[in-house]
Amino acid sequence: QLTFGLLLFDIDHFKKINDSYGHPGGDAVLCQVAARARAMLRLEDTLGRYGGEEFAILLRNSGLPGSLQVAERL
Repeated sequence: QLTFGLLLFDIDHFKKINDSYGHPGGDAVLCQVAARARAMLRLEDTLGRYGGEEFAILLRNSGLPGSLQVAERL
């Protein structure tokens, strides 16, 4: 039986970053958040951006306890 977890998160106050530093600054923040999140995941996990400053993570073979652990770490 294959289990998985799905985590959704966004960057708080992201509009303020874009307003202060422009879209290139916002893009740099998005890249850094994605890189840091990816570094905390396993190879079989999938990280994706699904809109604006919102991200989704699919955790393969991870039930609720494992998913909660990853969410807290992030």
